[in-house]
Amino acid sequence: MKWWTLPHVTKAKKTSGLFGDNLQSLAMEVCKYVEVQLDNGNYQELNTKQMIDAHVLDYEMLLQLVRQVHDYNSVFFFDYEAIAKIPRDNGSSKSASYKNVDGIIGVILSEGKATLKELREDYNIQDAMIMYESIMVPKINQYWAQKDAERKAKRGRR
Repeated sequence: MKWWTLPHVTKAKKTSGLFGDNLQSLAMEVCKYVEVQLDNGNYQELNTKQMIDAHVLDYEMLLQLVRQVHDYNSVFFFDYEAIAKIPRDNGSSKSASYKNVDGIIGVILSEGKATLKELREDYNIQDAMIMYESIMVPKINQYWAQKDAERKAKRGRR
């Protein structure tokens, strides 16, 4: 999945020397995440030197693409809320909750039913929901069985 669409452009400026070689290397790395819209409306990846030369006009445009790649890949760190410390035990029931992970995904991951990579690449949302249900139904049944046992034990003490 591509995250950036570059408008169609027709010319490229050439650079040479060490600076140019570094720019070309950087361009190849960054541009594999960029698509351009062609005149016919189709989208084409910038996955070759020729495509990059044809669509990235100059180093300012390349710098803009580098910034976009950086921002896209690092936004997680700006929005991420780390669990800073374990709450103190003051006698009441404590539990931690997911801050950066959807609860359903967190349950699937913590139970070891799938890895994050598998959820992203191998499974669809229906698969994830089936995994979640297969985890939660036994847990809910166990919870209610425990509650019933506690009630019966409480009645037996009277």
